[in-house]
Amino acid sequence: MRLARLHEVLPLWTDMGGCIALRPSGQLVFFAWDDPEKVEPLGTAGAHDRRMVHAARAVGSRRFPSIAGLAPVRDSGARVCPSCGGSGKLVSVPDNIVCECGGLGWVPS
Repeated sequence: MRLARLHEVLPLWTDMGGCIALRPSGQLVFFAWDDPEKVEPLGTAGAHDRRMVHAARAVGSRRFPSIAGLAPVRDSGARVCPSCGGSGKLVSVPDNIVCECGGLGWVPS
């Protein structure tokens, strides 16, 4: 991916809006397809960013085994994912659409 090379990032999650990627420093960033030159750090914009970071880390750690240590770790505050009911899969959607839990079946509190 040209943009991954340009920004020196590893794409963890892509969707119709853009890409969440990992920098060599460990920072997660986002760039939108409609403004791919603008790279923004993730994790500081409240609950939406926390959910996206969770899903991107889950998906990316499965795609790239060498970064498996970045996978979310379930703690006692985690709850069953409200979107998939804990299955990790969304009903009646194509397989390439990933649940907000990143396929883990749980979300952080």
